[in-house]
Amino acid sequence: MRKNPKRPRRTGGFTLLEVIIALALTSLVALLGAVLVRTATDHYARGNAFLDDQEQTRQIARLFKALGAGLADKQEEPVVGQPFLLELTSDKLPLGMNLPGRQKLRLQCEQNTETGGESGLSLVLRVIDTTAPVPGARQASAVAGPAASQADATGKKEVFKAIEVLGKNLKQCGFAYLRLASDKEGAAVGRWEEAWLETYGRRPLAIRLTVESARAAIPPFVIALTP
Repeated sequence: MRKNPKRPRRTGGFTLLEVIIALALTSLVALLGAVLVRTATDHYARGNAFLDDQEQTRQIARLFKALGAGLADKQEEPVVGQPFLLELTSDKLPLGMNLPGRQKLRLQCEQNTETGGESGLSLVLRVIDTTAPVPGARQASAVAGPAASQADATGKKEVFKAIEVLGKNLKQCGFAYLRLASDKEGAAVGRWEEAWLETYGRRPLAIRLTVESARAAIPPFVIALTP
């Protein structure tokens, strides 16, 4: 009687099915790992953006409060107020601006000008050089981005001693000015105006700055003045 030959025993290696299953499991683990890393990275980026917004808000609040304190006892100094621009004189400047004495300041909401940057508005603080500089003179303290010089209403070129961007990528930015008006019955009421006209007086009762970031609405900043 003839015996069946024995099958040769496998001494090593993997079958094609085992290799396919191993590759599938490895791919699944790699995919899950990539998703977890991406989620953690996005969460970290959002957290950093939120912290940047908070710090930006605190910086604007500190400066606006300081400007109010600098104006409180200077009743003779007028204020130039427009919907997106505020000009005043104050000795309260950011720590990075080492300029002694009272300076003429301009707070302005303007479109972002940085190449490749996000769209939106910027709140820019400029210190106006009132010493009649040579047109086109370059200021060492000016930073790249916002214009280092502008033309005023009369066409005269202005040059700035210093420039600082207080807020970037804002969805909303603007000023309003409180004046004392009369209602239909002749009673005195407070009214917020978009611009401050000379016919209203030298200074408003209060100035309100409204800013809104791309991630959160920020309560308006208000400083009270002595008219």
